[in-house]
Amino acid sequence: MKIAIIGSGAIGCLYGAYLSRNNEVYMLCRRQKVVDSINKDGLTVFEADGGEEKFPNVQACLSGECEAEIDLVLVIVKSMDTLSAMEANRNILRENTMVMTLQNGGGNDRKLAQFVSMERVIIGTTRHNSVNLDNGNVRHSGSGPTYIGSNDKRTNLAEVAKVFEEAGLETIVSDNIQRIIWSKLFFNLSINTFTAITKSPFGFAIENDYAWSFVEKLICEAIEVAEAEGQHFSCLEILSSVHKTCESVSTGFSSMSQDVMNCRKTEIDSINGFVVERASVHNVPTPYNTFVINLIHSIEGTYKEQVKPQIKYGAGEVILKQGEKNPHLYIIMQGNVSIFTDYGKGNEYLIGVGSQGKCFGEYSCFSGNPSTYSVVADEDTIVMEIPRTDIHNFISINPKNAEEIFGSMAKQIALLSKHIEMLKNEKGK
Repeated sequence: MKIAIIGSGAIGCLYGAYLSRNNEVYMLCRRQKVVDSINKDGLTVFEADGGEEKFPNVQACLSGECEAEIDLVLVIVKSMDTLSAMEANRNILRENTMVMTLQNGGGNDRKLAQFVSMERVIIGTTRHNSVNLDNGNVRHSGSGPTYIGSNDKRTNLAEVAKVFEEAGLETIVSDNIQRIIWSKLFFNLSINTFTAITKSPFGFAIENDYAWSFVEKLICEAIEVAEAEGQHFSCLEILSSVHKTCESVSTGFSSMSQDVMNCRKTEIDSINGFVVERASVHNVPTPYNTFVINLIHSIEGTYKEQVKPQIKYGAGEVILKQGEKNPHLYIIMQGNVSIFTDYGKGNEYLIGVGSQGKCFGEYSCFSGNPSTYSVVADEDTIVMEIPRTDIHNFISINPKNAEEIFGSMAKQIALLSKHIEMLKNEKGK
């Protein structure tokens, strides 16, 4: 099957890689750099167990420039980019081309139906987790089934399910895909939006009573809208499911919170906005969901006044240099680092490593003195830079941040003390 994937982000590259095992896959990208990288090196997936697999049989081209006759299009761009992406690639749509959404939020199927008949629109949702390392490289951090369905009984779902299964993607055909979309929507409309507003990790939403109360109101309000749409849910069961998910990924940051921290436009209109839009059809009041939509858009309006706090470093790049003063505290959002004294010198010494959620740079940030160590990215790594003037607010959002910061400081002091003692012993010999 000839498959085009519109969107070369984390999930787009993951599905493109797997599907290229048995199909002719075209990645449609917005950046020439990504196109060139994929055409040269293919796609690379770093699995959770430490394995690495390369997928060279993938072609890439700029969005709008694909000339192949496509059988299946996977749309995996942000919801607000759906219409423009489809318009740009209208030329790949043939009489029998099927189009499938694997996007967040609701209502994407209706957008796709503006380009092909509803019979050829497939609604999908995935339980896979993937992190974009850029240029066709992704880390596959979690697996799960892909659910597909349609609002039209004539849609040939079995053919697509077979293609996915043969590629190693567990696929479940649902006769009530809207229920599955709503189930995923409850988490996104509550936790994603709340963590975006507070710029906090998932765990804060369940650790703070005020936060959880707000989350409950958003979810219960949305359940009433789902009921009006003919989808029946237990409020207690949904809240329990959301709570457990937050527990399992407590130190992580939602995609929407990362959008806000990186001053990017969010998908709020396709998530909470979808709920409010459907609520208006059934005259169901949604004051909380309406409030967060207005608040998120207000936050987006402040972007021009903000400095992006997240920076990406490539493998081998020095993030923090020993001997230089540093006014920031660093939090690792993604990737891994190594911490050295005398990095690059004959007496170079590894004193520690850091991964997602860990921090570094505390000593220099708080004391104003030069850093006593260097920090080097082991792989493509994203760090959040927090100026000293903002640390109080950062900790007040989630007190557990203080535990991590002071715990990290204690470990670094212990490691440095051990290193100094070793140097003394070597000199004494």
